[in-house]
Amino acid sequence: MELADGLYDADLQYRHPLRSGWTPYLFAGGGGARIKPAGNDPSESAFSKGVGKAGLGLSYNVPNSRFAIGGEGTGRLYKWDRDGFNKNQLDALWSGGISYRFDI
Repeated sequence: MELADGLYDADLQYRHPLRSGWTPYLFAGGGGARIKPAGNDPSESAFSKGVGKAGLGLSYNVPNSRFAIGGEGTGRLYKWDRDGFNKNQLDALWSGGISYRFDI
């Protein structure tokens, strides 16, 4: 299987800024994934699956600048009931990055 059109999701976050400049946060949400079977079998068409999402993260605002650094861990849970399987699947992802804030 391969993703055909991608993953679509949204989440709500709870952020708790600390005086030190660190901001831990939690998030939860959901969405869907559009999946296309691998191969050239025309009898297999693309399908969608519902996806639950949850995670946690930590960011740091660099003092006297508009930059921040951060990282987060995300888990996506969905039911896989194709190709002879009938189980829950959990995909985990860790990511990090740098952000720049524009004040308008």
